[in-house]
Amino acid sequence: MSVVNWLGVIDRTWGLAPLFTLGSPKKTSNTGLIEKNLLSLSYGAIIRKDIDSSEGLVPASYETYQIVDPGDVVLRFTDLQNDQRSLRSGLVTERGIITSAYMSLTPNLDRVLPRFLAYMMRAIDINKVFYRMGSGVRQSLNWSEFSLMRIPLPPLETQQRIADYLDRETAEIDAAVADLDRYVELLEKRIASSALEVASELSARWPLIQAKFLIDITTGSGDTQDSDTDGAFPFYVRSDTIQRSADYEFDCDAVLTSGDGAGVGKIFHLVNGKFKAHQRVYVMRNFRSVTAPYFYWMFKTIFPDVVKHGGAKSTVDSVRLPMVANLKLPVPPLTIQSEVIKRLSQLDKDNRQLIDESKHLRELLLKRRSVLITEVVTGRKQV
Repeated sequence: MSVVNWLGVIDRTWGLAPLFTLGSPKKTSNTGLIEKNLLSLSYGAIIRKDIDSSEGLVPASYETYQIVDPGDVVLRFTDLQNDQRSLRSGLVTERGIITSAYMSLTPNLDRVLPRFLAYMMRAIDINKVFYRMGSGVRQSLNWSEFSLMRIPLPPLETQQRIADYLDRETAEIDAAVADLDRYVELLEKRIASSALEVASELSARWPLIQAKFLIDITTGSGDTQDSDTDGAFPFYVRSDTIQRSADYEFDCDAVLTSGDGAGVGKIFHLVNGKFKAHQRVYVMRNFRSVTAPYFYWMFKTIFPDVVKHGGAKSTVDSVRLPMVANLKLPVPPLTIQSEVIKRLSQLDKDNRQLIDESKHLRELLLKRRSVLITEVVTGRKQV
């Protein structure tokens, strides 16, 4: 065995080759809209997108995009320090166009197989080499520096065997991950549908009252700065978690929901005590005729449908204050509310345990996938 500093020990019978000897970048312009099959790098895969869609960032013209062909390996070398979680490489399987902000690497077929090179790039990616090369104030890499990297290079027949093996093994892992995702989705739907059934039963029996008569509604004043994780109080940011902050602006029971962004109609928190809220988060407090837990369950059950049919469309989904204030909720006596909370809380607890276990298993499978790719492309695991 020999050592390559970014992947550790490799099979000593393999050669080492600088990347520039194995392929070269190309920039085939789409001038004249030669191609209209729009592609995108998403979670490490090259996928199709609707070129006629107006969602997301849309260029003035797709003539500025580059044409890629099957076998090309796409690499994203931008925003290296701000985004250290994305998968930044993908193998092209069909001719199409992709943003020119990405590098398209065409393999030298006499020396390297596209699938092997793609797996090697994935190993480099998941071992965070791109980020280390783009460390400091730099946010991107260029070909001149990346092309000098030396990578392990077994014979073509070994490359073929490795690619075939990883195709099979990663496909099995991906299928298991997809099954877990579907299972988690079903569990989440079970919770939501059961809560909706309860809400429907209550709505048929008890008066419906607008939220503005049950709560006071305000927004927070926090900005987008990171919170002090060593502080004493919860700090709500526009995400699905509550972090900590050294100061606070509220000290009460409250229900929180995102006012804009991807979390609209999806993220809800029931908090108590001292906390600080983001300026685009609605804070619902001072509960009247309802308990905070009851309001939380009814609101998170009924409100998503209101958002779906009445959300304001701009660059992101957003919620207007009247949508919250005018939401009608069933208000039974407090004794019934207590029974409802016990029922829904137990349902949530039972299913949440299964969800957490499934998510943990999913993470283990993805880690196994990453380790497997690295072990096999370095020759530490023989196939």
